[in-house]
This record gives sequence, structure tokens and C-alpha cells, in this order.
Amino acid sequence: MDKTRNAERFARAYVKLNEGEKATFSRIANKLLSSSFLCERKENDRSDYYDCQNHLSLYQDYFMILDYEVAHYENDRVIQLRSLEHYNHLNLKLNESVLLLLLRKLYARHAREISLNENITVTVEEVHDAVMETGFLNKRLNKTDFREIIRLFKRFSLLDNIGDIDRDESMLVLYPTLNHAVPYEDLSELSMRIRKYGREEESSETTDEDTSD
Repeated sequence: MDKTRNAERFARAYVKLNEGEKATFSRIANKLLSSSFLCERKENDRSDYYDCQNHLSLYQDYFMILDYEVAHYENDRVIQLRSLEHYNHLNLKLNESVLLLLLRKLYARHAREISLNENITVTVEEVHDAVMETGFLNKRLNKTDFREIIRLFKRFSLLDNIGDIDRDESMLVLYPTLNHAVPYEDLSELSMRIRKYGREEESSETTDEDTSD
């Protein structure tokens, strides 16, 4: 990795930008640092996705200096910023991890049924049912926890909600960013991972009970 070459190439390209383009570059770069993804299917990301695509090497050179990689997944129309040195990784809670895996599984399942140009949607009830089917919990996620998890995933452009997420009939729009936030090729691997979380939870509960005695 030759960061000096990246820096020189970035500097040559950056000075050619006008003031408006420089301001846009700064805003989008900060957006990538905050949310990790740009998704063309997400309305609030669409123009930023195309701007980043059109100046992709500029972003790649800039972030490579900081030990980040800017990956462009053309088939999904997704741009991802990821750390090469494990900086700023988000540590998910157990409920968050399980729900993320389940949303990825639901995305893959529904992707087989629709055209490439359609958005994938699921009901809130379908998500709750999927959680219950794992046996990971013996009751639904409470509304507050579910709402906070959905808000977190929206921040990273993984989904959006249509309607009140406290209502079963409300919809969640799942974005192809899920493919890259949870890069499993085989759905059986996802299922195994979910079951593993369930076993870890059971083990934790047993340990807690033993300790309380």
C-alpha cells in the first residue's frame, strides 16, 4: 500500500474541484464515516451515491490514506466504507446481532421472488415472527428495544420503515446494503449463526442462575 501515491493522486484531483464540489465531497465523506453505506435505492442516499460513484477514485484515494477501503458493489448499487485496520467497528448487542442476521435472511428469501428493480418489503409482524421462530426469545422484543434497533439500522442505510413500527401491519423496506453488512453467501450459514447466538444466550442464562444460587 503506497499512501504517498494515494495522497498525491488525491491532491491532484481535489484541486480541480470547484468550491461546490469540494463542499459536496466533504459532506459525503463525513456521511460515509457516519453510516458506512450509500445505497442508490434509498431516496436520501441516491444523489450522494451517484456523486460518489462519479468521483470514486477521489474517495478511494482519500480514505486509503486513513486505512479505509471504499468498495463499490455495482450489482446492488451500494458503496461501502470499511476499515482495513478494524477502526470504529460497531459492537452490536445480542438482540441487535440476531435481528440483523434475520433481516439479512429475510432479504435473501424475498430477493428470489421479485425483480431486481423492486424494493423488498416485510411487515413488522413478519420480523417479530421470524425472531420467535428461532426460539432465541420466549416472547416478542418489546416495543422500545425494537424501535431502537430499527433506528440504529436506519442510520446505516440498512432499511427504512413505512408507518408506525409499533404496528404489526407497518412495512420495513430492506436495502441491499444488508448483503454487505452481513456477507453470508449461504442461508444455511446464517441459520447456523442464529442458532449459535441462541445457544450462547441459553448458556448465559444457565450461568446466571448458577451464580444466583
